[in-house]
Amino acid sequence: MAPAFGLKVGQVLSHPQASALLREAMAEVERIATALGIELPPDCIDEKLDFIGRFPPDVTSSLQRNLEAGRPSEFVHLSGAIPRFARQADLPCPATDEILARLRARGLQPD
Repeated sequence: MAPAFGLKVGQVLSHPQASALLREAMAEVERIATALGIELPPDCIDEKLDFIGRFPPDVTSSLQRNLEAGRPSEFVHLSGAIPRFARQADLPCPATDEILARLRARGLQPD
């Protein structure tokens, strides 16, 4: 999410558009999981948002550093799995599609 906006991880929740897209993407994952019969903890989104909210503003993730340096990253295995699971569940994933489009628009190669 952070590299899609050119932000550091610790800045995402204070950026209205990035924060909203993050929340949409998390809800999207929850819907996909439910459709596939994968049970997530009822408060997992709130817990993850709380975790992200504790990051200092200057923190980046290794995934972000790898993407921005043009190195291979685990993106395809983590966030990149969302479209594959969405297709399996026959559900759209517009938030994830937007994140991917934003990454590519910044010249980053998530695939």
